[in-house]
Amino acid sequence: MWLRGALFLNSVRTLLASSEHLAQLCAAQRCNEPEHPILDYDQDARECVCSSHPCWNDNGLEHTCRGKFGFPFLTFFYNETKHLVCECSSFAHYGSIYVSRDLCPGHRCVDPEHPVLDYDEDTAECVCKSHPCWHDNGRRHTCSEKPGFPLLKMRYHEVDGRLERVCECGISMEKDQSFPLFEYDKPGADPDEADFEDDNEEF
Repeated sequence: MWLRGALFLNSVRTLLASSEHLAQLCAAQRCNEPEHPILDYDQDARECVCSSHPCWNDNGLEHTCRGKFGFPFLTFFYNETKHLVCECSSFAHYGSIYVSRDLCPGHRCVDPEHPVLDYDEDTAECVCKSHPCWHDNGRRHTCSEKPGFPLLKMRYHEVDGRLERVCECGISMEKDQSFPLFEYDKPGADPDEADFEDDNEEF
């Protein structure tokens, strides 16, 4: 089910996502409400929307990965017939309903080194990419040492006309979580770059 929530618009352009294609479509918006955390694109309305995780209401069924040892992260993809498939993964990932269902049905990215499903407009192909925050000016960001906030997210932050990448950690995609949100995830918050002192350096 595609559920919409209010978009948080700010004078600073932001994006919480991993898909570069989605970044180009929705570079001025972000989603702060826990009930609708996924920034996505509605192809019919031709507008960016905040949606709930599709596995929270799969024809009335609420999926969860709580208690799934080794596979604690709720994720999804759409098969060739655009049927939603929910599953538990060993790694946290923030996906796009629009990319998975409307542009790339039947495609999925199961390689932990290339978990991001994206769409290449130049080649009109669906591709699996590494997370953009793993190659951020020589740094590989990680959220593995941040209990309660395992989801590595990327957004674009524009100041004085310059678009900069910001990487940060967020809560996993489980419904009705008891974890508090980071300050930059709260409605109306002014986003700042998360602290990643323990990141790995790339050489």
